[in-house]
Amino acid sequence: MTNDETMELALQHYASGQLRETEGLCRKILHADPRHGAALHLLGVIALNTRHHEAAVDLIRAAIASHKGGMIPLLVRRSGYDFWAALRRR
Repeated sequence: MTNDETMELALQHYASGQLRETEGLCRKILHADPRHGAALHLLGVIALNTRHHEAAVDLIRAAIASHKGGMIPLLVRRSGYDFWAALRRR
């Protein structure tokens, strides 16, 4: 299975609420490609949703750093800024 196919499966698991399976698939992708932006971002979202804020920040930062331009990094960057703003309000 390619990383793209694995990512698609991870997104399907995430959409159905299967976070443990999603995390496992993302980590499988990252084992093959440690700078896979989508896998890093999805793990960051999972960390945020499970209140692992420090991990979420690290993962979203890594996702931002993995992209070299285009629309996706702007969206990831925006979600990171929103996350930082939420942490500061706590």
